[in-house]
Amino acid sequence: SIGLRRDGRVVAWGGDINNLPQPLPGAARFVAVASNSYQNLLLRADGSVAYWGNDQNSAIAALPPEVSEGVVAVALNTSNGFAIKADGMLVAWGSNLDLNTVPSQAVDLVSVAAGNAHVLALSAGGRVFAWGNNSFGQC
Repeated sequence: SIGLRRDGRVVAWGGDINNLPQPLPGAARFVAVASNSYQNLLLRADGSVAYWGNDQNSAIAALPPEVSEGVVAVALNTSNGFAIKADGMLVAWGSNLDLNTVPSQAVDLVSVAAGNAHVLALSAGGRVFAWGNNSFGQC
């Protein structure tokens, strides 16, 4: 498990013998985290994204250059990472190529959430966008 403290430090627990929260190394301060079972995206206060997890060779770990600055929100599922830029555009990357194709109308975004095979995004105007697998009516 992973958590974000009020002071911007990230703590992780579950893998050590005592199962107590342990601060992640480094002095970076974070403002948001997104997690799946094995990987994490961490949003730094400076607007850059960091990857931390169990699979350094995954498609999610290969952070695109667009997430090195100006990011305001992150989301993650088992195969893809998502980052909203300050201009409201969404950057998507990972191994599920269907989820990397962001609808052209999805602009001015303020929030993003990722299910296992679908994505939901909210615009500043209150419009919700959904794409990906719709086998259970989630899109």
